[in-house]
Amino acid sequence: MDLSKLFDQFNTQDSYAILFIILIAFLFGLLLGYILRSRRVMQLRRELKEKKKEINNLQAQIEAQEEQLGLKEADLKKAEFALREAEARAERIEEEKGALHREIFNLNRQIDELKTAKTAQEATIEELNTAIAGLQSRNEQLTETLETEDDGADGLAQMQSTYNATRQRLEAVEDRLELLAGENAHLREELEGLKNKALYAAAAPTVVPPREEPPAVPRSLHPEPGLPDASVVEEEPVVITNPDKPFLQDKIGAAAEVPEKDDLTLIDGIGPFLEKKLNEIGVFTYDEISSWDTARTREVTHAIQYFEGRIERDKWVEQAARLALKKHENPEAFKGRPDALSNDPEDLKVVEGIGPKIEELLKTAGINNWKALANADAGLLRDILEAAGPTYRIHDPSTWPAQARLAANGEWGVLKEYQAELHGGREPDRE
Repeated sequence: MDLSKLFDQFNTQDSYAILFIILIAFLFGLLLGYILRSRRVMQLRRELKEKKKEINNLQAQIEAQEEQLGLKEADLKKAEFALREAEARAERIEEEKGALHREIFNLNRQIDELKTAKTAQEATIEELNTAIAGLQSRNEQLTETLETEDDGADGLAQMQSTYNATRQRLEAVEDRLELLAGENAHLREELEGLKNKALYAAAAPTVVPPREEPPAVPRSLHPEPGLPDASVVEEEPVVITNPDKPFLQDKIGAAAEVPEKDDLTLIDGIGPFLEKKLNEIGVFTYDEISSWDTARTREVTHAIQYFEGRIERDKWVEQAARLALKKHENPEAFKGRPDALSNDPEDLKVVEGIGPKIEELLKTAGINNWKALANADAGLLRDILEAAGPTYRIHDPSTWPAQARLAANGEWGVLKEYQAELHGGREPDRE
């Protein structure tokens, strides 16, 4: 096919028109292709932008997930640490429970010994009563005989003397029996307190009871050398006592006159009962207790018939030394305030909403003073009331710790104003 002559015939106007139309069609095709391509490019760009936005969102989500993962790992480490602490605390509680069980066993043994002694005393009293009855009968016979026989006066006088002597022996035995009964009651109170502590230690593992301190070793007379009369000796003096006597007032060396009496109940471990027994043997001040050495502590323990080693574990001497130092620095702080509702830190009835029965209930649970009540959780107080029965469930203990804290801090004015706003120990909005 010869293409050289293809355009020879395109020499007319019609031919030029056809070429022009072909050219226009070609250009129109190019324009249409460009438009279609531009739309596709714009669509692809929009899709690319959306994909980039999705990628950015996914990266943000990944960073957030990584941050949450880090927080979870920190929480996991914290939980592991708390678990180790809880395990250690549980071990300590088990050790304390074992010690409490041993002490309860010793107390039960002492109670059994006291019961045995009480039985023997009762048998002796029965024998003495029988002897007294016989002597009274004999006395009546001698009285009748005296009316008819003058020579029987000497025999009657002798019999009366024997009767009086027997009567005195009976009174001495009765006094001893009363003393044993008091000791028995005190031991029962200690036993109940220890049992309650063991129960609360098992029920609430977060409350760790105080660990027993090892037996005190011989040391200086003053644990606080800052006191004005503090002195340190190389050896403690040996005090010889008579173990056959139940009380050692003569051996203790109490002062004949005490110019001032300190409130010994501020020492943790000393209540009104022990304070009275210490006063009976002549112990009245913090200075005197702070000067005790090992021998003196042992002597006082024997004198007040207290548990061996308990004074050292409760650290009476160290507490007394600190109180004595504070008293020397600020004597006015240890004087009873006239606006105080009570000067006895164990008087829980100063808290509005607590009566004698609830006070006894709280002390049975181990909450013995204002400080312990101030540190007690309201939930624990509510559990104690719930366990006591429906009569006590109506009480609301939510304000008791706050009232006790004000009483412990001596803020009596604020406490009175606060109690004036309460109704039966409850805040108005809680009614």
